Amino acid sequence: MNKHLILIMTGALLFTAFLGTVSGANEVMKTDLTGTDVLTGGTVGDEVDNVDIMQIRVTYDSFPAMAYLRVVGDIVTDGPQTMSYAYVFLIDSTGDGEADIDVTCSFPSNVVVITYKESGMAILDTSKYSVQNSDTLVIELSQQYFSSDTVYDIAAVSSATDLTDTSTAVDGLDFDDLADDDDTSDDDISDDDIDDDEWPDDDDWPDDDDDVTTDPKTETPTDDSISVDIKKVSFDLDVTEDHMTVEVKVSGTTSGDVHHCSNIMLTYDENGNPEDLDDNDWEAGPDTTERMTFFGYTIEQYFKGTGDGGEDDWSEWEFYAYVDGPYDENMTLVDEDDLAEGKSAVFYVRAFSDEGETMWNQDSKDVTDEINGDGGGGDDSPVGAALIILGFIAAAGVITVFSGRRK
Repeated sequence: MNKHLILIMTGALLFTAFLGTVSGANEVMKTDLTGTDVLTGGTVGDEVDNVDIMQIRVTYDSFPAMAYLRVVGDIVTDGPQTMSYAYVFLIDSTGDGEADIDVTCSFPSNVVVITYKESGMAILDTSKYSVQNSDTLVIELSQQYFSSDTVYDIAAVSSATDLTDTSTAVDGLDFDDLADDDDTSDDDISDDDIDDDEWPDDDDWPDDDDDVTTDPKTETPTDDSISVDIKKVSFDLDVTEDHMTVEVKVSGTTSGDVHHCSNIMLTYDENGNPEDLDDNDWEAGPDTTERMTFFGYTIEQYFKGTGDGGEDDWSEWEFYAYVDGPYDENMTLVDEDDLAEGKSAVFYVRAFSDEGETMWNQDSKDVTDEINGDGGGGDDSPVGAALIILGFIAAAGVITVFSGRRK
């Protein structure tokens, strides 16, 4: 799947520093007044100012606490469904340098989700948040969300995403222990230091394995002592002019001593050549994104073993992806006519007998008919609606970045 949205979001956290952190009696405030320092992927135009954070502040003289986020432009709460804004507060109320409160505000869907402590989750009533002077988001937070009576540190991330082409603008203020004012200043990073055309580059990231994806259909398995089989594929879609529900299931079995499995889905042109091969990676399991709401969409995804031994028992396995939320015809990622003229989509699953992934076997399934609806994929199933789920799963990786800071 395409990692660019995840990398842009993560990079915003890594490259953003603070000009000021003020902690007073029952108040924590951070400012960033150096001008536009938003990181962008693609073209988002005037949306940059709407996510360029100037100040974040949390006051807790008495509860409920009040959280404030001010931007250079406007807090956009009403706009076209093809544009999504997200404003995220992260609060450390335990003093361990990690967020135990995560407040994610999604507009124009006007959904504010708060996760707190170890497993708490709530959707805030609209009476609990508002916009002041068009540029400041104000959120009321009950004491029940806090692990203590103190706020030790705060952080924030804001983003604007054009869903028609996934172009993105992101800004962020990080926790003090990850961005020391004495070491880094916004003044140290200029536009000349970051080339929008070249950043982010997967090769620059330490977690990247530097491997080049090879077309799986051209590779020869290396371990015949194991096998993996795709038994069932379903693409269920319910798509209207303004809403979609997409549910994808691929399941199967393995035999032999299987350590883990990975999957990838590729599209091929009319000549049988893979498209955008460099933008796709094998996704190793087990991997789970629990059901959550973000950008106004409800998302869930997992790829894991489902045998009696749990997620590491690959004798049976399943890939599952779900998205429910607004739909617009402009969100189509793949032209249905092009696919009908000879393009195809293939789901691959690969089983490994070793952790180092040198010994493997694989199976594949052409899922073009299922995506088009020709194979019982569901009602009114344009291929764009089916494949756009991959983009939302990638966006869900942003949640993983944030939730990794939680306990």
